[in-house]
Amino acid sequence: MVLGQIEITKGGCYLPYTALVPRSNHRTLWIDVQIEDVLGHKLPPIVQPQMPRLQSKDPRSIDNFVHRYKCYIAEDNLIKKSKALEAKAEYPLSEECIKEYEELYV
Repeated sequence: MVLGQIEITKGGCYLPYTALVPRSNHRTLWIDVQIEDVLGHKLPPIVQPQMPRLQSKDPRSIDNFVHRYKCYIAEDNLIKKSKALEAKAEYPLSEECIKEYEELYV
């Protein structure tokens, strides 16, 4: 099937009313199309940059990093805070839980 210049390749369907948007009276329609038809050209591949890894074979340096990281965790009570957040979290997350998570992990 062709809509204007966009060709539907594998069909599509309607999803149930609350499949993607809770408490909605709108149904979601999905179709499978070629990305070139929608954007007008093929996108270049996305290249994920590699994170540099710690390259140290000196055990003193590694021990120092581990000690400093443990102190950072203990200083801010991160383990206690994360367990409390996990205990009160439910799906979908409330705005309060989202804010707590962002404060804790950002």
